[in-house]
This record gives sequence, structure tokens and C-alpha cells, in this order.
Amino acid sequence: MERRVEVRVDPDGSVHTEFVGFLGDQCMEAAEEMRRVLKSYGLSLECVHFHEKAPEELAQEVPEGVWKRSKTRLPQQ
Repeated sequence: MERRVEVRVDPDGSVHTEFVGFLGDQCMEAAEEMRRVLKSYGLSLECVHFHEKAPEELAQEVPEGVWKRSKTRLPQQ
């Protein structure tokens, strides 16, 4: 399963991130780790908006076998 973090920085300095392929709390853990690393370089990010992906969105990113081992529910087909 590929997991990646897509980051976009707008001209006004706002930062947009999308965590792809993460299940459950994994995305929040990855976000916290990213904030920790950036802080070590003197950069500070504040989360202004958080959008939890719907199961249908996650199903497109994560193989079904991984869903079965996760506490996150597979969407009803």
C-alpha cells in the first residue's frame, strides 16, 4: 500500500496537505510527525481545517485486504 503526503504551498503562504493511503489515526500521526520535523527547522504549522475522508474515498486509496486488517470499516457496496 502506497502512503504519501501531498503538500501545496499557495502564494499567500497557506499550506494544504493531503494524506493518501492512511487509515484511521495513521494520518493524524503522520501530520504530527510532519509538524515536529518542520518545527525542528524553525517552521510552524497550525491546522485551520481538517477533513476526515469518507470510507468511499479511502476505499479508492487503500487495497481491500488492508481494510480487513484495519478497524476502519469498508464501505457497503
